[in-house]
Amino acid sequence: MTTAICIKCGAFKFGAICPCKKCGAWPETEDDYVASFVFTDHFNSTAELEKIGVQIASGSNIRVEPGTLEPALMETIRQLMRSAKAREPRKDIPQVP
Repeated sequence: MTTAICIKCGAFKFGAICPCKKCGAWPETEDDYVASFVFTDHFNSTAELEKIGVQIASGSNIRVEPGTLEPALMETIRQLMRSAKAREPRKDIPQVP
């Protein structure tokens, strides 16, 4: 499984697009998805991930430069976002507790 850094709190987590067990955050926007993929062991060493995590935890806003990911991966991210939105409960239908 992929080792990643939470883009919200900087904690280590497993899976780029999985929710963080520490803070519960997961990617919502396209920029969030890109950062979530980039802040993994596929792109960084463990030492680099630790540094990124410390920066995020201290409140630094780390921006991933446009064009970091290939267009094919960007399309995959967009498909994941559409899929995630399709699974969200509809607000116009009463939800059963």
